[in-house]
Amino acid sequence: MRKSIISALRAIVGQEHYSIPRVPDELKFGKTQREKQYLAIINELLDVVKKDPMTGLTHKEHFKQLEKGAGVFIMVDGDGLKKINDQFGHAAGHAAILAIAQGIKGAIRKDTKIHQTVTRSGGDEFIIHVEKVSLPMGVTIANRILGNIRNQKISDFYKGDSNIKEELNKINLTASMGVGYTEEDADKAMYKAKQKGRNRVEYYSQILEEKQVH
Repeated sequence: MRKSIISALRAIVGQEHYSIPRVPDELKFGKTQREKQYLAIINELLDVVKKDPMTGLTHKEHFKQLEKGAGVFIMVDGDGLKKINDQFGHAAGHAAILAIAQGIKGAIRKDTKIHQTVTRSGGDEFIIHVEKVSLPMGVTIANRILGNIRNQKISDFYKGDSNIKEELNKINLTASMGVGYTEEDADKAMYKAKQKGRNRVEYYSQILEEKQVH
């Protein structure tokens, strides 16, 4: 029964939009053995719907609902993934997304004392929120993530035709990245990185821009 429920929930998280269900207070603060058992099962199921089914990162709908303290946002957009998808097929495109996700995971794991949340916001785009850091520190973290993404091989995540796998092994994975105090600022910075040739980190702050104007 539990496996069938989990499968159904995974189908739900594959949809474009959905709401994360809330745990009833009577169970959240339950004291009886049965209430505790129900709560354990509910929490297990909630863990499923809070994760992106492809990458295992925080699901974008859950990311939206999270309270985020002061810090920075880092936007990541894989370079040339549409071309990979068109040339080698969807499986290769998925492998590229998994490679970027792994690059992000491997880089942020080093800052265990800093609270960081990562989501795949759509396609080959990711958002990282890092609490209690300044814009310069955010740029440092973003550059480390970019370096880690460059070290990933798409072929390591591809399971399919050996000839395609060989071609994917020749591709150097890169990303365009933006850093800002808000998602909007980070998004603007990411597009600045694209305009400057991709495979780089840029930053943007509306506050800093206003100070420069005045």
